[in-house]
Amino acid sequence: MRRFRISLFTLEILLLACSLPATGVLPLEAQQQEIQCKKVLGVADVTNLLEAGVPEARVRNFVTTCKVAFKLSKEQERRFRGLGASSDLVLAMVLNYEAPAKPEEARVCTKPLEESALTELLEAGVVDQRLQQLVNTCGVSFQSSTEQAKRFQALGASSDLILAILRNYNKKPNDNYVLERTLTGHRRQVWPVAFSPNGKLLASGSLDNTIKFWDVATGRELRTLGHRGLVSSVAFSPDGKLFASGSWDDTIKLWDVSTGRELRTLTGHSDDVRSVAFSPDGKLLASGSSDKTIKLWDPDGGWELRTLKGHGSAVMLVAFSPDGKLLASGSEDDTSKLWDVSTGRELRTLTGHSGEVWSVAFSPDGKILASGSKDVTIKLWDVATGREIHTLKGHSEGVWGVWSVAFSPDGKILASGSEDKTIKLWNVSTGRALRTLTGHSRVYTVAFSSDGKLLASGSVDRSVRLWDPATGRALRTLKSHIGGVSSVAFSPDGKLLASGSWDKTIKLWRRVDQ
Repeated sequence: MRRFRISLFTLEILLLACSLPATGVLPLEAQQQEIQCKKVLGVADVTNLLEAGVPEARVRNFVTTCKVAFKLSKEQERRFRGLGASSDLVLAMVLNYEAPAKPEEARVCTKPLEESALTELLEAGVVDQRLQQLVNTCGVSFQSSTEQAKRFQALGASSDLILAILRNYNKKPNDNYVLERTLTGHRRQVWPVAFSPNGKLLASGSLDNTIKFWDVATGRELRTLGHRGLVSSVAFSPDGKLFASGSWDDTIKLWDVSTGRELRTLTGHSDDVRSVAFSPDGKLLASGSSDKTIKLWDPDGGWELRTLKGHGSAVMLVAFSPDGKLLASGSEDDTSKLWDVSTGRELRTLTGHSGEVWSVAFSPDGKILASGSKDVTIKLWDVATGREIHTLKGHSEGVWGVWSVAFSPDGKILASGSEDKTIKLWNVSTGRALRTLTGHSRVYTVAFSSDGKLLASGSVDRSVRLWDPATGRALRTLKSHIGGVSSVAFSPDGKLLASGSWDKTIKLWRRVDQ
């Protein structure tokens, strides 16, 4: 008998292979549930599977699900064919090669580019669009002349690159964030993105009915989880062990983060689930739906605890207060509501908007609730009394109004993003507009960093912008997406920024301190 070494990982694969159906071919959904890939397959892993006599169709399932870490050479192909590999398996290995994740071209600038450096990059054939990014980020140390422009054009520089050189003379390099990698794999637009509490994982939900888990350190796709409808909302539990996803298939699913296993499907809503949120202690999960109701669930047992009724139209968003005692909801019926979590009783209906409420947020101390509406206003409410404290006016008319609101970590500033192409910063205590941030097209999402020193915004104009909330100064425009930016999120330590886009990708941007 031929003897060969076998790794623990390969042994697990062999044991799992023996448990697969006799046909050896699984539907994609079953493959994703049955095959949990701990790493990309190496040459030794595939060799051991073939030598152990695992049916080839089953080996092909592992290759297409787990991917392979090697580019198939002619010599390797001959060895695999000698072990019984068919042309289909060889082709699967070729098509499922996954190159080691590495940061994208992103340069950290310590000084403006010199003419000689730019010339070398042009001569080396660096893509023109990359050079424009570099010039816009680092600036140039020389004032371009007509003669220089002609020399650059002779080396392949576009008119856009020449213009960037002219505009960025003597510009100081920006620090903040540079593009680290692009996460690809979704087949349709990416909607929500969220970091795990420890910042090691990123989750993305998509209109392709899937959620993907990504390893933040490597950019590798770890798992794909599925719904039967688009994924509208995602949330990690505070301890990072559970993950909830809400979908337009009318369900919420709970997943084990460490294994990717579906723990349970929460049914009971009769229409799209728009929003999910864990309570601060992780003992409750709330869901808001187009069926006009909110449901409270026990995430450990999967039990429906209460159904909160009172809204006259779809519930767009739910949010727990920082102490977990209250739940706020925003609805297409033009109102927000405050609910007692322990009893399910409706405490207050906050009326005054004349359009749908798209977003709600509690201040960090839980004393104020902000609501953003289609009527292009933001209202600040006293949570204890339900009294309207301020109506923040300043955004101009539009079809959809104010999409997103966010409090700074100290609770002193509120940011609002609007269809009128602006972000506004408001003094929470006075209700006065502090600054209007311009430069975007329609703004879909805003988020503060955990230290409150940065504000990120995403727009239909395909860019992410970074702002200094203290001064309103534009720090960076992050351009790499080729579709509108639907969501932005900072990692808990603020070192990474994730952006989800209509271009089906997620971008990870890393903070660089000079």
